[in-house]
Amino acid sequence: MNINDYRKQYREFEERAAKAKQDFEMFKVAEHRDFYELYRKEQEEHLFWLAEHIDYLQKHKEYIKNSPGLSKIVIDFLPLYIGGGLVSGAGFCLCNKYKIYLGDLLDVWNAGFCYKGYPIVSCNIGIHWNTDYNIKYIKNKKIEEVRVSVKGQFRHLPGVPSEIFGKVRKANIADQFHDMSTYKNIDLLIKACK
Repeated sequence: MNINDYRKQYREFEERAAKAKQDFEMFKVAEHRDFYELYRKEQEEHLFWLAEHIDYLQKHKEYIKNSPGLSKIVIDFLPLYIGGGLVSGAGFCLCNKYKIYLGDLLDVWNAGFCYKGYPIVSCNIGIHWNTDYNIKYIKNKKIEEVRVSVKGQFRHLPGVPSEIFGKVRKANIADQFHDMSTYKNIDLLIKACK
């Protein structure tokens, strides 16, 4: 290969790469709405599956936590701990994307991330003049929802020690995976339990 052949081939690769990038961007724009609707529906199905199988997971938590294949399943459908508010005119957000390993999820539930003894699957905190918690939790294999308001800013949820919230924040692994990253998710567990 001489220098001119190299340059020609290089330009062809550049053009194909640019075309592929353009096609990818057009695909994302065209399919965005449909994808996120399907993704939202899948997350809802996964949440209901988790609620139906919570007793099984709790019963086998030690086995799951000691099994690298199971403990490292990424749970990506729980808005486990998100928050925001308006304090003195400054908006903030504690966390807007949440992913957690199954083993860590079982750990935080075991440590007390529960509402009246039931595992929390979503804790949305709003801080304005009071601290409001919109909580979803699993009770009797169903998703229950409650709103708890605590007087004063930055007050912790009664019954849940403040260090548990720190543990839940530290367990967030969302920054390790992009939205469409390939990782083991709950589909693997669903197939194994069939």
